[in-house]
Amino acid sequence: MAIQDRPITTPIQRTSLNLAAKRVAAKLSVFVAGPFIDKTWTDAELSEQSAATRLRLAIKTIVEEKFQHQAVFGEHRGVNEMAEEHFGSQTSAAIAEIAMLGDCDAVIIIPASVGSFCELGAWSTREDFCRKLLVIANEKYRKDQSYINLGTFRMAVNNGASIAWCDLENEGEVIGHVEAFVRRAHDKVMMRLVNNGR
Repeated sequence: MAIQDRPITTPIQRTSLNLAAKRVAAKLSVFVAGPFIDKTWTDAELSEQSAATRLRLAIKTIVEEKFQHQAVFGEHRGVNEMAEEHFGSQTSAAIAEIAMLGDCDAVIIIPASVGSFCELGAWSTREDFCRKLLVIANEKYRKDQSYINLGTFRMAVNNGASIAWCDLENEGEVIGHVEAFVRRAHDKVMMRLVNNGR
């Protein structure tokens, strides 16, 4: 009997079952950044928002519903209170998000607003953040000789970030990049769990 025709042994089956259980239990925290979102918007108000804003909500839905992971927003209730409690007089949204990114397994940003460009600028110099960062960049600005392209994006990539140049009106294209990125992030978490003996 050829080796590939032999039945799987019990230790392999046990390891496979243990890894499957770990994979299900390994829920990621995915920070999703981009244009501001107001939770009180009606569907009509949301439809009037930019494509990037609608994409940010679509990414949240994919992360939470398809992958069963936790999406984290800087706008979440409790962020300001957490920052005030731990940073006191030095509190800012910037330091609160930096603290939160340190605890997240993956970070996805659609830089399409003043605030999100500022966030990306702050994060692009941090290799620890960039190694777990996906930037969804607007394809129509890909060839621009701009500071964002030659400075911030380049710095983020040099520090390990992934950039997906997309038509922001094409939700399917963006979601395809997001799904592949989240799967890779989950794979990395699984490797760390096994390497750390968990």
